[in-house]
Amino acid sequence: MTDAATGADARPEATPVPTSDPVRAARRRTRVWLIVSQALYVCSLLPWLAFAGLSVMAFDAPGSTEKWQPWVFVGVIWSYPLLPFTTSIISWILYARGRLRGAAITTAIPLAVLLLVVAALVVVTVVTTASVVSGVS
Repeated sequence: MTDAATGADARPEATPVPTSDPVRAARRRTRVWLIVSQALYVCSLLPWLAFAGLSVMAFDAPGSTEKWQPWVFVGVIWSYPLLPFTTSIISWILYARGRLRGAAITTAIPLAVLLLVVAALVVVTVVTTASVVSGVS
């Protein structure tokens, strides 16, 4: 519609919608982090399945069922999926309640545990390799 007298647009000017709303951007970044990290956790279940199947070989040695170490080893391996599953649920609940930092930190817990395990494996490998090379037993 145009104003007949002036030829100008008679509609009131709409207020521009802010394109960079900080809260909306933070929610989007957090949502992307939740989706990406949890997709990685789902992908990590494929190698876990192989490790879970092989972990029962801890009981192959005679008398190993009476020791506590194989039971702890198998229990830790088999309980791995509980960690990403529970932290994923908690992080989405936190996200829905608007606690974005808590959601991002909660979904990163399995990643931190995974990095600690990898670091421990590297340290053990370096130490055992160094002791084998130096001839120390």
